[in-house]
Amino acid sequence: MIRFGRLFLLLMLLAALTGCKQDAKNYWKDTRKLYRTYVNTPAALDTDQELDVMPVESKIATVFTAMDEQLEQMRRVLENQDTFPSDEWVAGFLERFPWVSGVAVVDADGNVLLRQPELELKAYNYAPLLEKDENAPERAMRGYAEANPVGPEFYLANPVFSGREVKGLLVAHFDIRNLLAYSPSPGDIVLVSRDAVLWPGKYVYDQTPLAAVDWSAALKSDVTGEAEDERGHFLWIARYLGGVPLVYAASVDSYPEDPAAMAALAAWFETREALRNGPAAAQTEVDPSAMAARAQTVAPAAEDLPSDELPSGSVMPGLHEEPAPAPPTTDYVYSVQIGAFINGNYAAERVALLRDAGFDPCTMKLYDKNGQLWNIVQIGDYRDSADAWNRVRDFVKAGTGFDYNIEILDAGVVSRRKQCP
Repeated sequence: MIRFGRLFLLLMLLAALTGCKQDAKNYWKDTRKLYRTYVNTPAALDTDQELDVMPVESKIATVFTAMDEQLEQMRRVLENQDTFPSDEWVAGFLERFPWVSGVAVVDADGNVLLRQPELELKAYNYAPLLEKDENAPERAMRGYAEANPVGPEFYLANPVFSGREVKGLLVAHFDIRNLLAYSPSPGDIVLVSRDAVLWPGKYVYDQTPLAAVDWSAALKSDVTGEAEDERGHFLWIARYLGGVPLVYAASVDSYPEDPAAMAALAAWFETREALRNGPAAAQTEVDPSAMAARAQTVAPAAEDLPSDELPSGSVMPGLHEEPAPAPPTTDYVYSVQIGAFINGNYAAERVALLRDAGFDPCTMKLYDKNGQLWNIVQIGDYRDSADAWNRVRDFVKAGTGFDYNIEILDAGVVSRRKQCP
């Protein structure tokens, strides 16, 4: 049995140390640096836990960490925009997250009030987002994954208000394949939702043990797990977006491969890039074999990496009590967060809803590295990663409708800034 507390520690170290860079090349450069420091030489970590990382744990951590960091940053920005966005906001959002296919605002009747870019690469469907769960809080984000014939699309929406009345939804949507550009080895990761295979990786999905998993049942009881058969096993981990699970899975064992999947991914990269760059680029001929090679090695080639590693056992938190980047620390906790808001009133509202659901939330005012002040809502901070993981399981089972995030923070900062009503 995989020790998920240990896996979680590895994932959080990667997330905490890679930072929030938006460029895929820099992201992979940082991830490789971390891999050398924390995965290949786990004994260098001076922690209370032995980080004897198994190969499959290393694999899933390296192939999905940068992708997941992109998702969390996008989700946080979107959740804090609850009024009709300006043209400047939309342009800035699409520039910051170039893997997002588009942004739209739809009213309660499904009428599209804004859409950027105006050119659509496929027919987008916002209707399922309007089917509100009556048990979900009014400010809860909404999501759904669509098995679009042109390619899988994920939709994430935040309610748009006028005063205290919901007037519509601000929607960000993206083709799952776009996000694969942030993985150093996109063929080695599989992405599924409850009802659809969003990306099979390089595998023949039906010949993997993942095909036998009842995802609706599995995700009711856990957010991590294993799928096994006579060939070996896959390790999987789920993150929630708008209440919808997005499952990452990886394996180090040999399974039947489908070369056409990687060629199709490369073709998609080329098509999307050409359409974004205009008609002239769209007419450029590309060698299909070169496209397949590009898809498997989408991450940049290895470079000489700087030797200024963090001190042994240190992490660099993403949030701090001062409007400046947080310094490295060896004294840290795992903060289970259920929202991060620029507007303190929204944080207070989230606290009240969580208390009604039986939780004891606290808040913290912390700055990110760019000096933005955030009102963090959390339901626990733990020295032991396994305890944080168990808290996540309990939260998901409670069915609040809110997404969660776990962030490594300096223990001293938490003790000074945490306020519990």
